[in-house]
Amino acid sequence: MVKMQSLRCDPEYLEQLKVEIGSLPSEHPPEDDYPARRKMWEQVQVRRNALIPETPNTIVTPYQIPVTGGCKINVYRICPGALLAKSPTGKPAVVFAHGGGMVLGTADYSVKWLAIVAAKCDIEIFSVEYRLAPEWPHPTPAEDCFAALKWVMDNAERFGIDKSRIAVMGESAGGGLMAGVAIMARDRGLHPAIAKQILSSPMIDDRTIKGNPELEKFAVWKYHNNLDAWGALLGGRDKVGAEDTSPYAAAARVKSVAGLPPTYVEIGGLDIFRNEAVQYARRIMDENIDCELHLYPGVGHSFEYIAPYASVSVRATENVYAALRSI
Repeated sequence: MVKMQSLRCDPEYLEQLKVEIGSLPSEHPPEDDYPARRKMWEQVQVRRNALIPETPNTIVTPYQIPVTGGCKINVYRICPGALLAKSPTGKPAVVFAHGGGMVLGTADYSVKWLAIVAAKCDIEIFSVEYRLAPEWPHPTPAEDCFAALKWVMDNAERFGIDKSRIAVMGESAGGGLMAGVAIMARDRGLHPAIAKQILSSPMIDDRTIKGNPELEKFAVWKYHNNLDAWGALLGGRDKVGAEDTSPYAAAARVKSVAGLPPTYVEIGGLDIFRNEAVQYARRIMDENIDCELHLYPGVGHSFEYIAPYASVSVRATENVYAALRSI
């Protein structure tokens, strides 16, 4: 019997993916040359940002907040002017962490996109410039994100925010960090509790380093990329998949999801994170916690960023907007 191959790329996604791949340098820096990789990633971000329209009447304010080790990091407050005018108090807010495999990316390159999200959803967004691995391995990135959440809560009255309506949100590595932050908040008794966690293509399990060769054929983020990224975060490849990996680093390692906030998870069907994301969502459902799960066939990791104008990405974006409006 001939085995049927059922995985396939969404045609619109594939068309835009080819453009994305064609815009990248023909030679990539070595995995361990992080300065060169970040420079290349910055070029990608600059090109993507040039395609994002400006959002008028949006106020973007950078703040520096104290974090561990006597350091400070930037947090960007993104607030629609219309929201300030009509609702000076009791506003919802979300604390956001960008993607980049724990080793790449900056918060400022998310600002133009987040300004659109903030305006569409009538919500304030605080984007965190967490410190990157390998220079700053776990627990630093997660602790930076938790410090930002705590800072927003401590300054809620100042910003006119309702403390009970603060959510966390992240994409890829940022989704993994914010899933860890939600566990931290539960374990540390943060009050009030996080209103919601919104996880897009979340990187939550360091054990996803091999497994599905058919899926990897379609993947833009491959198993070897994941091994290198987790190795950078955890302090070496030999630490990846170890028995004692902290759930604050890899949320899928948490023994119990009881007490976590209502959850939104989205993932592409051609993403190597697919199974870990679906399994995590199922565990949350099994605890009778409100959970909304979207699995989008035919698209890969961070598909909304790679192919923002594909029909599937437009649908996914509207679903994220609905999740944010529900806070």
